[in-house]
Amino acid sequence: KQWYQRRVGVFDSIHFSDYYTGFKISQEGQVETERPKPMKRLIFNFVIPGHGKKTKNAIMTSTEPLLRMALHMMSRVHKFKLSKEKKMKAEKHRIQVEEEYLKQTHVQRQEAAQARRDEKKRQEKEKVQDLDPDAQRRYEEKEYKKNMRRSGPKVKQLKVKTG
Repeated sequence: KQWYQRRVGVFDSIHFSDYYTGFKISQEGQVETERPKPMKRLIFNFVIPGHGKKTKNAIMTSTEPLLRMALHMMSRVHKFKLSKEKKMKAEKHRIQVEEEYLKQTHVQRQEAAQARRDEKKRQEKEKVQDLDPDAQRRYEEKEYKKNMRRSGPKVKQLKVKTG
């Protein structure tokens, strides 16, 4: 504890996780295609003293206790066990985050599909505009028949054997 109190300004952050999925960078234009695979991680961020003013040997000597502490934590953390309540709480939170991720990606996929459909319709209209009037009329009749088939009642055909 005394060692830590003397070097408080050296610690930036320490992060232990059994379900680390990477840094969370959220940008509006960014679309995540797939969820990163979770992994066990120990992340130590230290502020290295000197900022290039000391010799490299002096800097490395001053960071030796930090590296020893990191190695000690690595050897000790595998023995650490969460209580059942904490495990359940973490698992519920992970499930909730996964559901939110799936909802978000579902909406993004729907928007992308709608954009593709709109683009396809726009290209079809441009294509029709380039046709001569007779070909436009035939194309419109063909599209009208296709739409009528889609919107018409669904009819099942049943074959009945007599006799």
